[in-house]
Amino acid sequence: MDSRAQETVLTLDYFGYPPPDYPWSLELNPGISKSVKPNGWRDFYLAATESWQPEGWFRADGGAEVHRVVDPLFVNSTELRGILLGAFVFPTQGKYLNLYNPELNTRFDARFFFYEGDLEDDVKTRIRFQLLGRFTINDTVLSIGTFYIPWALESYTDLDGDPKERSAYMWRWRAGIGYVVSGFLRTELHYIASRVRDTTTDEFELSARTIWFVVRNYY
Repeated sequence: MDSRAQETVLTLDYFGYPPPDYPWSLELNPGISKSVKPNGWRDFYLAATESWQPEGWFRADGGAEVHRVVDPLFVNSTELRGILLGAFVFPTQGKYLNLYNPELNTRFDARFFFYEGDLEDDVKTRIRFQLLGRFTINDTVLSIGTFYIPWALESYTDLDGDPKERSAYMWRWRAGIGYVVSGFLRTELHYIASRVRDTTTDEFELSARTIWFVVRNYY
């Protein structure tokens, strides 16, 4: 792989939110991500996250994900991931410069990899730091008909070495446009720029870009 090359990825996510039982809430997330290179990898995944938010300024999450990666140029694999997250939320409600509830969070991932073929299975851990929020455009709150700009900055630190994967995140930022269709439905389109490492060859993708389409459904 050319370390100066760009990788383009297309991602589609559905987020479902059953009615919350405060201070508890649940998020369900099936999705697919695909490299558009010839013989590019594909990642099919399903995630479930339970959140506990006893106060407006703090939230704790626990979750699990399963990923099935199909990779014609490496090996196919299955990843099981356990997640713990702590978030400090600034409940601005769009009152200051239309900035709606930004948050700073830290996430711990325990990752269990099961590879096909002769490659040995592996267990790795990492920490993700994230700052994210939204800027509303034509209202201060997320009411029906509101356009908004979701954004985030993220960095990743592996705690015990790198797993074998084609697109290991080091850092990324994203920004997009969102629209509140109804009280039950929101749609978003994001552009994500990131630096990733191909740990199967220990080379760098200096610029990876993702087009990410999101549907959020509040039951």
